[in-house]
Amino acid sequence: MKKSFMGAFKKPGGNYISIILFMTIILGTMPVLANTIKWKTKVWGEASYSLALGSDETIYVVTNYPGGPQRTNLNALNANGTIKWVLDESWQFRGTPTIAPDGTIYLRSYAKKMYALDPSGKKDWEFPTCSDNLTDMALDSDGTIYFAAGSSNDNDGTGMVYAVNPDGSEKWTYTISDVYYIKTSPAIGPDGTIYIMINKVGEGQLLHALNPDGSTKWIAQEENLSVITKNLAIGVDGIIYAGGYKGLLAINPEDGSIKWQTFTNDSYSTTSPVIDSQGTIYIGSKDHNLYAVNPDGTIKWKFQTGRKVYSTPTIASDGTIYFSSWDHNLYAVSQGGHLKWSCDIESAAISAPVIGSDGTIYTVQYSTGGRYYVIAINGDGNTLATDSPWPTIGRNFQHTANIREFVPLPISPINYQVDQGPSVLFNWEKTGEDSTYIFQLANNPGFLQPFSRKGRETDISLSGFTQGNQFFWRVAIESAFTDPVFSKPQTFVYQNPLTHALIFAPDFGALVKNPVNLSWGFPGAAEFALQIATDPEYTQFKFSGYVAGTGVNITCDPDTTYYWRVGPVDADRVFIGSWSHSYQFTTIAQ
Repeated sequence: MKKSFMGAFKKPGGNYISIILFMTIILGTMPVLANTIKWKTKVWGEASYSLALGSDETIYVVTNYPGGPQRTNLNALNANGTIKWVLDESWQFRGTPTIAPDGTIYLRSYAKKMYALDPSGKKDWEFPTCSDNLTDMALDSDGTIYFAAGSSNDNDGTGMVYAVNPDGSEKWTYTISDVYYIKTSPAIGPDGTIYIMINKVGEGQLLHALNPDGSTKWIAQEENLSVITKNLAIGVDGIIYAGGYKGLLAINPEDGSIKWQTFTNDSYSTTSPVIDSQGTIYIGSKDHNLYAVNPDGTIKWKFQTGRKVYSTPTIASDGTIYFSSWDHNLYAVSQGGHLKWSCDIESAAISAPVIGSDGTIYTVQYSTGGRYYVIAINGDGNTLATDSPWPTIGRNFQHTANIREFVPLPISPINYQVDQGPSVLFNWEKTGEDSTYIFQLANNPGFLQPFSRKGRETDISLSGFTQGNQFFWRVAIESAFTDPVFSKPQTFVYQNPLTHALIFAPDFGALVKNPVNLSWGFPGAAEFALQIATDPEYTQFKFSGYVAGTGVNITCDPDTTYYWRVGPVDADRVFIGSWSHSYQFTTIAQ
């Protein structure tokens, strides 16, 4: 019987080494295996912070020398592993760099300073701080740099959250007294809110939410918030995720209340969370597992390693999750929780894996004798998951920690029915002075053959809509680091002329605290009929009557779902339109 071509080269036991050798002879090259070390470069000192990656593929890592925290270097490596430049210990750097779109490097220091460096390592400016205990940075879409400083061991416990302009001038400061320790670096939500966890003397851990102008939005203090030990991650819907001593928490952005809490076996999450394009959250645990958690807090799957998982995962463009374990392996795991491959990196690693534009995976290796290396591993050819809202620690390899630059926030129209005529005004949240937006409008949810427009404006007025037809719209931001990612599609049915009131807040299905602020709009109405009920048929009323104006504050029973609607009336309380659509909200405890 005639042998096949493959059979002619197959060794007993299924070994295809002869085939590889044959390919080498014919093609003149050896195939590159996805789980092999490409190169490794020694860096002087202990590399205990995460790597950062510039848009030019420069790899940045801060190293600490034995003998004190003041002995630190900033190392810049080329993508081939050669040293580009090193800034010596006199700078007293610490932490993970944040890289701006123009290549500027922002980094904290033990010298009570925050530095801005150009891509060659030259200092652009420095900013003095109140303490040597600084957080890493978050970078807003307009270039504002946010970070915090403070400790009970320094400057009598006074802490500051800083907003610094790109030229190094102070934008604003937010003062916090009796700071024991700052637990997380700042993270920026889709509406520009800055979130940071701060441990106060005698009060425990408080989650602060600050408006972009530096004013207080809210401060949350719940017992379970005290477990948070790792940096935050934020979803497109604004939900805040955090890990710590009692597993993974999901936190409501409206008020800081806990939406749900998921426990690992040992109730101890050891990494920051990351989020994929489907909303699945991944987090490492003390119990040796990487967990995949559904958006409702249920466990989707877990992948067991040989030891604790201290490396925050990184999600690749094909959905593969890369992470390291203290069992000395870097793992590639599919979105379904199955092992694709592993690579022995000969040491425990804390740094989240970083992926280059060619798919090379970078991490840190520790060898006996106190030697640290930046190592490059041949990957699968994938890059970072740019369609995921928070695919790695700090959201991207530049560590901007800003979900706002990922997707803009639509403002209007967000209600199902639009009563404008003859044109419709679309608008969305401004994300930065230099942002360029991509607007799309279609008559189908798949956005086939959409109307598109690109520009720096945050609104657009369009006409020619057909009465009663449904339309869909979305918007994206052009980014130097990621492909455009569109906001959640908004849909509406066009109606003209005005016939009924439009409800503005709260959003349908929102969780709210007392007193509840209800607001609506309808031009020309003196009063409105308002109904609030505990059933959608409006038979069990909390309130049924008339109010002046377009808003009201009302105290409702806690932990109750309400349905409400408004209708415009004239001075004689005769309807001049019709009821609005029925909306619902749920009250939560204070």
